[in-house]
Amino acid sequence: MTDIDQRGLEILQQALTFEQSMNSDEFTLGWRWYEVGAHTASITKLVVMRLVRISFKSHSETRYQLTDAGIARAEGDTASVPEVEDRELVSHDVISDNIFNDIVGYDNVKELLRESLQLDKPIHVLLVGPPSLAKSMFLWDIERAYGDFSLPLIGSATSHAGLWDMIAKKRPKIVLIDEIEKMVLADQAGLLALMEQGRIIRAKVGRELDERITVWVIAAANKTAKMPVELLSRFSIHNLTEYSSVEFRKVVTNVLVSHEDTDYNSAAAIASYLLGKSHDVRDAVRVARLAKRTGVKRAVELLIK
Repeated sequence: MTDIDQRGLEILQQALTFEQSMNSDEFTLGWRWYEVGAHTASITKLVVMRLVRISFKSHSETRYQLTDAGIARAEGDTASVPEVEDRELVSHDVISDNIFNDIVGYDNVKELLRESLQLDKPIHVLLVGPPSLAKSMFLWDIERAYGDFSLPLIGSATSHAGLWDMIAKKRPKIVLIDEIEKMVLADQAGLLALMEQGRIIRAKVGRELDERITVWVIAAANKTAKMPVELLSRFSIHNLTEYSSVEFRKVVTNVLVSHEDTDYNSAAAIASYLLGKSHDVRDAVRVARLAKRTGVKRAVELLIK
């Protein structure tokens, strides 16, 4: 069962204050994410918990309103959170059309991922290309939007037993795999069964496992030459090229300003320092956080090898 955390409660209270400040004529569609000072990923969790509802949705924006339970919880009723099964209530409508706004270009890939994640049955997607910011951004944006309903993995860090135990226990809606080509063959074979049949299978004596689960697999690879043809055939494969220096700076700057409350000049400086040194947006986030104490240059020296 899901429980609300302190940040979720703060968002509900901010939303209630906003709703109460508007008259009925002004407040017909609902509020936008930035009007309550919350990221869409945080609001998504509240939608899943039935404390917030999507009141309006278009290609350009999504608006929200508190449900009766959300209003009661914001006013201090600790018993107002509906009891819901976590995984079963990942609504197909909770993902904002703006989920990939931080990413420059790749409009077709954005649309494919956004629409396929709202289907009743999965379409698995593989992003292929040299180490690049774009690939990591797609995985990162999905992870932020789905939160606990996603399971991020690094292909080189999985083990056959540990991986499937984790999936069986957590039962995520989406499995995100970076560097999938580095998964051991046993894991790739298990992944094939998961994608094709929706089954987690392990025949090891004393640790048998055979469960059914429907998941979306979104993965990234630098190269596919050594991946099994059978596994590749389960994916919709899309090739991504590396960003230009201008595009790289724009993406990193946008992420830090939007999600880390970094001022524009500092964000731009971080983007410039990381150019050619890192393709992972998480590195930029770590630098931005440490730079508040050490300065940008020193943060890069300490964090980026």
